Amino acid sequence: MRIGEWNAFAQAQTIPIRPTAHGESRGMAMVEGAVYDAVNALQPDHRPYLLDLRTLHAQPFGSQAAAIATAAHDVLVTIVPSGQVGAVHAQRDATLAGIADGPSKTEGIRVGAAAAAAMIDFRLNDGYLAAFPFDIGSDPGDWRPVDWPFTLPDPRADPDAWVANEKPFLIESPSQFRSKGPNALKSRAYEKDFDEVKSLGAIDSTTRTADQTAAAVFWQFPPIALWNQLARDQLSPRFGLDTADQARLYAIVNLAAADAAISCWNDKYYWGFWRPRAAIREAGTDGNPATVPDPNWESLFAPATQT
Repeated sequence: MRIGEWNAFAQAQTIPIRPTAHGESRGMAMVEGAVYDAVNALQPDHRPYLLDLRTLHAQPFGSQAAAIATAAHDVLVTIVPSGQVGAVHAQRDATLAGIADGPSKTEGIRVGAAAAAAMIDFRLNDGYLAAFPFDIGSDPGDWRPVDWPFTLPDPRADPDAWVANEKPFLIESPSQFRSKGPNALKSRAYEKDFDEVKSLGAIDSTTRTADQTAAAVFWQFPPIALWNQLARDQLSPRFGLDTADQARLYAIVNLAAADAAISCWNDKYYWGFWRPRAAIREAGTDGNPATVPDPNWESLFAPATQT
C-alpha cells in the first residue's frame, strides 16, 4: 500500500472511534502525525514533529513504505475497537510482504515503530473521553437544552464535552485562541446576528437561496472524510506530491483539524452561550425589544429531520 492508500485505510478504521466524530479526528491526527515523523526521519526535509532525529539516527536507505505501514499500524492498533485490530494487522503484513527483506526494510520498520511510540506516549492521558461537567444556566443567554427540563438523566452528558479540555497537538493550550465571546444581548450587533440566523437558518426559510442551502448541506459533511479525501484524491495528484510531501500534507490537515476542534469546543464551553434554537424561541426574555421570538422556530438541521 502506498501512502495515500494508508491514509484512506486509516480514515476508514478511525470512523468507528466514537462516541462522536472527534474520536476520529484525534485518531487521524495521531496516525498521520506519526507517519509524517517516520517519513521525515528518513528524508529530513522539514522539522520533525515528535521524534528526536539526533538520537534516532535514521538511515536514509530505510524503506519509506515499511516505515509508513509500521507507524500507521502501531498507532491504529492502540486506538481502534478490538474487532478491527485483525484487519490492521493484515494490512500491515500485506504491505511488508511486498518489500524485500534486508536492511532497508528493517530500518523502515524501526523508524516507523519509533514514530508510533513517540505519538502514543505523547497522547497518554490527553483527556480523551475525560469527564467534563459544565453548567446549564436558566438566565437569558445561558446555554441550555431547548426543551427544558431536559429528559436525559444527566443533562450535562454531552458526548463532545471532553474535546474542550483535550491536550492539543500543535497549539499551546485549548484556550490559546480564545474569542472575544458573543455580542451582548441588548446590542445592535446581536440583533443583526439574531435576525440573520432566524431568517436564513430556519428549516422553512423563504429568504435562503438554493445555493446557500446547498452550501449548508455540503459543510455538514464529516470534516475528516472531506479534507482527507480532498488532500488524497485531488491535491496530491494535482501537484504531483511525492511520498514525503504527501506525508506532510496529511499531517498538516489532520493535526490542524484536531486542534481546531479542541479550540472551538473549549471556546463554546467557556462562554456557555445559548444556541439559536433557544435564543430565537426565548427571545422575549433577552431584554432586547428588537428581537422577536418564534416559539416554533426550527433550524435547517433540526435533529428530528436527520436520518
